Amino acid sequence: MGDSRPTDISWDRLDKPRFFAWGTVCFLAVRSLTYPVSLVKTRVQVGNKRQRFQSIKMLSKIVRLEGVRALYQGFTVTALGTLPGQMIYLSAMESTKLVVSTTCRKMLGWDENRTALVSGLLGGGVASLSTQIVMVPVDVVSQRLMIQKRHHHKMDVPSSTSTSHPSPPLTTGRALFLHILQTEGPRGLYKGFLTSILTYAPSSAIWWGTQSLCKSVLGPLVPDRNAAFVAVSAASGLVAGFVAASFTTPLDVIKTRIQTVTPSHRSELDLLTNTCRTLWQTQGWKGFTRGMGARMVNMGMTSVLMIVTYETVKKLSYRETQA
Repeated sequence: MGDSRPTDISWDRLDKPRFFAWGTVCFLAVRSLTYPVSLVKTRVQVGNKRQRFQSIKMLSKIVRLEGVRALYQGFTVTALGTLPGQMIYLSAMESTKLVVSTTCRKMLGWDENRTALVSGLLGGGVASLSTQIVMVPVDVVSQRLMIQKRHHHKMDVPSSTSTSHPSPPLTTGRALFLHILQTEGPRGLYKGFLTSILTYAPSSAIWWGTQSLCKSVLGPLVPDRNAAFVAVSAASGLVAGFVAASFTTPLDVIKTRIQTVTPSHRSELDLLTNTCRTLWQTQGWKGFTRGMGARMVNMGMTSVLMIVTYETVKKLSYRETQA
């Protein structure tokens, strides 16, 4: 007998406790697989050297000079902060998609593809906005841990520039968190908040809009949607990851450099304009695309794993009667 569960499970058909339990375990596993690529991307973005194959060379240097364990610097902070943030994100995204898709179908009479695109765009945007209070401090602490070096004189990340944090190495997230509070105050934990919103909200909206549209278009093309749901989910996730990464890398570069900048009392708008000006003057347009290769690989790989995992978690959490 085939799988009777629908391929597109809405928020009101999920067993929430089961959904959050499965989601916590599965997303932590996925995050552990993709974290090293994110670390390499961050190191490349805050560096000042321009060279070909930056991401590959950076990965090689980290492993050679710092060891494999260095690829997981800041992972604990990211895991502890991201998991609750992920649950808030998914709850906001799914509930928004449900409201928007219902409105589009019943009140506006839109077709499935148009409905999928708009509900994905709005759901992704709202979800991102709802989680920035949690995720920005996680980003600030984890990224500063990522760029700390055990071999300062050999790495490409400068030890004290306008785009790197000059404090002595603090090896735990708790120590760095307290250091930021003591030296910069609570504002230090929200450095780059505006830029994060400008980066993640469009990225999330583009990602979910693209993924939902691809899934809506590809789904009817396969003879058995339940049997092929993994392939359809993976393909739509891969396309969404590449599209979102290519459009938002410049904003991600600016955000990363602001969040790892030397402590400053300047406003974020001032830091934003100064970072853009410095990047343009020193590196030109290429400065805004630093780490794009690593980011596309990271988002593409993460997108495939995340969406397949997410769709599987939704199937495992499906309930026959509406909540």
